[in-house]
Amino acid sequence: MLVVLDNARDAAQVRPLLPGTASCAVLVTTRSRMPDLASTRLVDLDVLDDDEALTLFTRIVGDERAAAEPEATAELLLACAGLPLAIRICAARLATRSGWTIRTMANRLRDEHRRLDELRAGDLAVRASFQVSFASLPASAQPDGIAPADAFRMLGLWHGPSISSAAAAALFGTTEDLAGDALEALVDARLLESRSPDRYKFHDLLRVYSSERAVADLSAQARDVAIGRLLRWYMRTADAAATAHVPHRVNIPLDSVGGDPPPLSFATAEEALAWYDDESANLVAATRQAAESGLHDIAWRLPAPLYLVFNSRGNWADCIATSRIALDSARRAGSRQGEAWILNNLGDALGNIGDPEGIGHIERSLAIRREIGDRVGEAQSANNLADVYLLLGRTAEALDLYRRSLELNREVGHRYGEGIALTNLGWALLDADRAEEAIDYLMQGRRIFAEIGYVDGEGYALSILGRCYLSVGRDEEALDSLRQALTSHQTTGNRRRQAATLRSIGTAEWRVGLTAQARQSWAQAVAIFEELGDFAEAAEIRAEQESSGLS
Repeated sequence: MLVVLDNARDAAQVRPLLPGTASCAVLVTTRSRMPDLASTRLVDLDVLDDDEALTLFTRIVGDERAAAEPEATAELLLACAGLPLAIRICAARLATRSGWTIRTMANRLRDEHRRLDELRAGDLAVRASFQVSFASLPASAQPDGIAPADAFRMLGLWHGPSISSAAAAALFGTTEDLAGDALEALVDARLLESRSPDRYKFHDLLRVYSSERAVADLSAQARDVAIGRLLRWYMRTADAAATAHVPHRVNIPLDSVGGDPPPLSFATAEEALAWYDDESANLVAATRQAAESGLHDIAWRLPAPLYLVFNSRGNWADCIATSRIALDSARRAGSRQGEAWILNNLGDALGNIGDPEGIGHIERSLAIRREIGDRVGEAQSANNLADVYLLLGRTAEALDLYRRSLELNREVGHRYGEGIALTNLGWALLDADRAEEAIDYLMQGRRIFAEIGYVDGEGYALSILGRCYLSVGRDEEALDSLRQALTSHQTTGNRRRQAATLRSIGTAEWRVGLTAQARQSWAQAVAIFEELGDFAEAAEIRAEQESSGLS
C-alpha cells in the first residue's frame, strides 16, 4: 500500500500518520525540508532550469507564439526565475488574453514592486503560496534568539545577492550563532537557499516578497537601524581586510560606534583576500545601497581602503564602479579628505586600464591634498599620478613626480610611502632603459619593505629588480630575484603580481636554457591573467612565447 501525505506542515504532523508495517510505503510532500523526519530518501525539487521553464511555458502558450518573441520570452522567464507556479500563471494569463503579446506580460513584470501583483490568475497566486510558508515559520529555538519570521523580514532590506551569518548578525543585531540558527530555519522552510557553507541567498521572487514583508511589518525607524548596522559592519570589515592586506597603507581612522556588532578580523593577507573574493559583489551592493539610503559617510568610506585589494585581484571594474559612487557621496558628505582619497583611487584605476580620464582625477586629488595640508596624501597622489603618466608613456613627467613623492614621504617619515616611491622610481627608470641606475633604488625599496614587514612590497621590488637584471644580461641573478618575488606574492595571495612575475620568470628560464620550466611558467601566467579577465596580457605572453620558439 502507498500512503500519500500531501502538503504536510511539519514532522510532528506526519509522525502519527506513519504506518507501523514494512508493507506500506509513504510519500510525503511538503514545503519544508523536515530535517527531523527519518526518511530513506529525500527528493529536493528545485526550480526549473532554462530548458524546463521554456518547455512548461510553451506547453501552455504554444510554440509558435513563444518562437515569434524570443527576447520577450527570455525576459519573462528570467523574471519568473524558474518557479513553476509563476511560469504557469504568466502563461495562463497570456493564453486567455489573445490581444496581449508576450512583450506585454514581460513589461508588466519589470517593476519589482508590482511583480507579485502580476503573478496572480484566478485562485493561483505566488504571493499566497509564499504566505503559507511564511505563516508556518516556527518561533526562535532560543529565548534570546531572533524569530525566523523577523529574520526573513530584515533580509528583505538587504540589496546584496547573498549574505553570510556574520553579516546577518549585524543586520539582525544579534550574535553570529543566533543569526545562523534563524538562517537555517529559513533554509528548512525553503524560504532561503544555501548552496555553499555559510552563504545564503533568496530566490528572486522570495526576495521581492521579503522586501514587501519588511515594508509592511517593520517601522521605518527599525528598517533604518537594521540596514545602518549592516552597512557599518561592511565598512568596518572592509577596513580590517584592507589593513590585513597592507598594514602600512594610507588610511583615515574610523570613529567607533557603540552597540554595533564587531567587524571580522583577519590574521593574514590571504584571509582578507579570501573574504573579499566571497564578498566582492556584496561590497558593490553595499556601497550603492549606502548611497541610495543617504548614508554618504558610509558610501564613500566603505570602498576607499579597498583600492589595493581591487588591484591585487585585477578587479578594476568594481573599483571604478564603487569609486564613482563614493566620489559623489564624499562630495555630498562634505568630506574634502574623502573626496581627495577617492579621486586618487579612481584616477589610478582608470590609468591602469589606459583611460586618460584618470589624470584629471588624480590632479584634482593632488590639489585638494595640498590645499588641506595632507602631506602623506599629497605624496600618495603624486606617486599615483606618476603611475598613470608612466602607463601612458609620459616617463619623464613620471620620474619627476616619483622623486617629489619620495621627498615628501621622507619629510613626513612615512616609510611605507618611501618604499613605494623608491620601487616605482626603479620601475620608471627601467622603462626609460636606465636599468643600472634603477637597481640601487629597488634595493633601497626592498630593504624598507623588509624592515616594516610588508611582504608583498618586497616581492614587488624584487620582481622589478629581476627585470632590471634581465635588461643588463645578469640572467642568473634575475631568476633568483624573480623566484623570491614569486614566493612573496604567493604568500600574500596577490594573484596579479604572481602572474606578472611568472611571465618574467619564464623569460629568465628561457634565457638560461630551462625551456621546459619556461613553458610551464608562461602557461601559469596566462592561466592567472585569464582568470583575472586580463586577456590582453595573456595574449602578449603567448606572443612572447611564440617568438621564443617555445610555443
